[in-house]
Amino acid sequence: MSAEPSFEKASWTIPSDVLEAVRRHAPRGKVSAYVADALRRQLELDDLAALVDEMEAASGPFDPEIVARYADEMR
Repeated sequence: MSAEPSFEKASWTIPSDVLEAVRRHAPRGKVSAYVADALRRQLELDDLAALVDEMEAASGPFDPEIVARYADEMR
């Protein structure tokens, strides 16, 4: 059984056009959940970028042709 997530109220200043777009896309009353999901995705991308940096530091840069091939396969 997993623990219930805890929540904390936060306040950020967001460009008006971004907030308007979020309000158009997020279900009514779900803006916080929409933003939290977007932040989680960004954190995953940041962690992935850090992993790639570590791998390149250890082994050298990735072959661009191999990266392109795998990117095509993932689409």
